[in-house]
Amino acid sequence: MNYSVMNRPIMNCFIIKRLMKRCYLFPSLLFGPALFLFGCLHPIQTGGEYAPEPDLPAPEILWGLGDVESAAVKQRLFTDAGMEIISHWFNGPEEWQWGYEKSGPQAVIRGHYDKGRAIQIVVWLHDWEKKHPGYLTGKFVREDAARLARIWSGMGYRSDRLFFVLFSEVETYYKLPSLSREKVLAAYKAARAAIKAEAPDARVGLGFGGYSWLGPGEPDLSPYEEILRFHSDIVCVQHMHDYRNYGLMCEQVPKSIARLGRYNLPVMVSHFKFWQDGHAENPGARVTGRFVQEYLTGERLRRLYADGLRYWIFMAEVAEEQILPGTPEYRQLVWSLRTHQPYPSGMAPDETAAGLLLAEAWADYKKYQITAEGAGGFLRVGKANGETVSEGIGYGMIMAVCFDDREIFDGLWQYAKAHHNKKGLMDWKIGPDNRPTADGKNSATDADEDMAFALIAADLKWGGYREDAERLVESIWRYQIEDGTYIVKGGDHWGGAEVTNPSYFAPAYYKIFQEYTGNPGWSRVVDAGYEMIARLNEKTGAGRTGLLPDWTRANGTPAPGFRFDYTYDACRVPLRLAMDAMWFGDRRALAQLAKVNSFFERIGASKIKAGYTLDGRVVHDWSDVCFTGPAGAAALFSSDQDYRREIWEQTVAMDDPGAYYQSSLRLLSLLLISGKLANPLD
Repeated sequence: MNYSVMNRPIMNCFIIKRLMKRCYLFPSLLFGPALFLFGCLHPIQTGGEYAPEPDLPAPEILWGLGDVESAAVKQRLFTDAGMEIISHWFNGPEEWQWGYEKSGPQAVIRGHYDKGRAIQIVVWLHDWEKKHPGYLTGKFVREDAARLARIWSGMGYRSDRLFFVLFSEVETYYKLPSLSREKVLAAYKAARAAIKAEAPDARVGLGFGGYSWLGPGEPDLSPYEEILRFHSDIVCVQHMHDYRNYGLMCEQVPKSIARLGRYNLPVMVSHFKFWQDGHAENPGARVTGRFVQEYLTGERLRRLYADGLRYWIFMAEVAEEQILPGTPEYRQLVWSLRTHQPYPSGMAPDETAAGLLLAEAWADYKKYQITAEGAGGFLRVGKANGETVSEGIGYGMIMAVCFDDREIFDGLWQYAKAHHNKKGLMDWKIGPDNRPTADGKNSATDADEDMAFALIAADLKWGGYREDAERLVESIWRYQIEDGTYIVKGGDHWGGAEVTNPSYFAPAYYKIFQEYTGNPGWSRVVDAGYEMIARLNEKTGAGRTGLLPDWTRANGTPAPGFRFDYTYDACRVPLRLAMDAMWFGDRRALAQLAKVNSFFERIGASKIKAGYTLDGRVVHDWSDVCFTGPAGAAALFSSDQDYRREIWEQTVAMDDPGAYYQSSLRLLSLLLISGKLANPLD
């Protein structure tokens, strides 16, 4: 990423260059109805000169964390939320800043830049100036401003990723006996010039206090006109309040950004937090999480972006004391900072009633689908003709973990192991004689992936399955992922880039496999699958409808001899992508699901049919929960509350416990959209 400034009207040059490098990010960066991905560069707008419209790009806000360089990057929140700005404070010459001139720290600084990070230096000298009058207008301007610029640019290594917030809460300085507004602003101009001499591409701005926006009306910024128009690269404002002043924070943040954004400069919230003063009940987590969901996502974030917001830095206490890993607040905040969307809530209108409904559905599934008959002493998911497909074993194992039914889980898994081939993968179809059918030898990748996911979930829940889980994941990697292309194969003996099944692409699983086993190659499988989807979007009606085919070549063209419509294989794609969107906030999944939602919302939940061409023409003129249920999983990310309610009710109503495929996809869909099918890593 390049953080340099082209000119004030264009402002976010570094974002433009970033997007040029990642052109797949635009223009499907829609929000609510659409999100971040695939397409060409959209011009970055500036300040308050336009109103957010649906066809504008979604916000591209860079998040950061303070307030000491060495501590910020060690916080999980920094990495998990995809933060890119490291905040570091300079409070006076007795700080340890000068130790950063040594070769070791300089290597660290350069390493941050090499990793695409930015560094923000907050210069707060109020207390130092109070104890040492004359420092700000003297030694700081003459020597220390330039010295800081040398240090934090890596001795000239990079300055296009360097921000300076000078004299944070500048309004408080004027009350000091040694200073006046005129002296401070003159010192600001001199310090900025000194910084620019050492770090020409650094972005420097005056730091306003959020309390300037207290009360009715707007603050008088006329004394700062010259600074803001001719001596600023960014405009900065801090916002910190006691947790009990939530309403005040909600009032001040948008008001300050809108006012400062009129100067056509990128706005930085230079440090943000709610104080809680060691409160034992940690109310800061609650109000911070609430603020992020209400103001830093969705339409409100679009408005802030339209008014000029580009950077937001959280104070260290947010990560160290308030939003802690393993908590719901942490999971929700990380998800929303990555996606810029409100964290999706479960769709069940009544959780108690939904729990009873799911328990009844599981009881029916065990009654009608799971049997010991013909299972060789174990359990199997049986079809009416006495056959068993590996796909059903995977479905049953996932459900068993969700319902904490270890006996069923073990019976199904032992049946699968009894039918493993020499590669450690289950033969995909077993006949009534408990042997592979003539056409059922060798594996089906989707089934093995489901089983591997279920084993990991079981191991993290109950323990005792790690060896089996790792062995199965390794077999999938060796035999069901095509070498070189990283495309998911149809099974252990066929498929790859020339023919692949999009519903076998399970990106959330691969991220879990990578975390669980330590194999970094799974990220390449994720990327390869999303690149396949991008090509389908470019070459077919999928770019409008979001619907993917049952089978395809990885280049987005039909695979000869295979169906190229959205029917009984592809109907599972929204379920797979919804897992990645829900558990990991992957913008590529969200972008595709936004298309799917837009297509099905127009149709209405009760009118969804059992198959479509990729451009949206009906293939089968009947309804089937195999299509409605997974469409409901996509609706987790819909902003249309009536549609969400309708598709929940429709999926619930389409109950046929005796039908294997229908009852399987219905229950899996209901588990996900009710929040009961969760990421086992959480």
